[in-house]
Amino acid sequence: MKRKNKRKTGYRILAFLLMLLAVITAAGCSSKIALKNADFSAGSGDQFSKWSQYNYRQSEDADSFRITRVQDETHGSCVRISNLSENDARIYQEVRVGAGKIYKVTAEVRIDGTLEGGAGFVISALETFGQSEGVFTTQDTWQTVTAYLKTAKGQHSLNLSFGIGGYGAETAGTVTIASVS
Repeated sequence: MKRKNKRKTGYRILAFLLMLLAVITAAGCSSKIALKNADFSAGSGDQFSKWSQYNYRQSEDADSFRITRVQDETHGSCVRISNLSENDARIYQEVRVGAGKIYKVTAEVRIDGTLEGGAGFVISALETFGQSEGVFTTQDTWQTVTAYLKTAKGQHSLNLSFGIGGYGAETAGTVTIASVS
């Protein structure tokens, strides 16, 4: 009789610990960012509605940097960023966020050849902890890149960016970006 009670108590403790683990895991899950014009379809020409453009080397040779709209059979309207020389160039959008939360952000990207130097392609945001790993080649195929970003206490917005290069880590090359979320 005592052995059965001990076994039942053991199973109850195990069940409780598994439920506790599930609750803790669910609480730490990432939140979703509400991006506007995430498919890059709105806007005209090479301007993308709700998105801003950044070019660190803006005062230098204007022909060495381009952000353009391209069409892809699979993804439709896409953004292409080209740095003919090392630069930090990106598109970004200010978005509302909750303080102290973790956000999962993804993008489908295709890199022409190999990016040279610096940070490569990166998903990042100002005033957060975390960014994606730098990606330097996708072997000319589409690849999903993911970043987990943690907001600070009291933070309610951030500038979410998708680009090539970074602060002190300028990169040359061309990337096409689609399907951001």
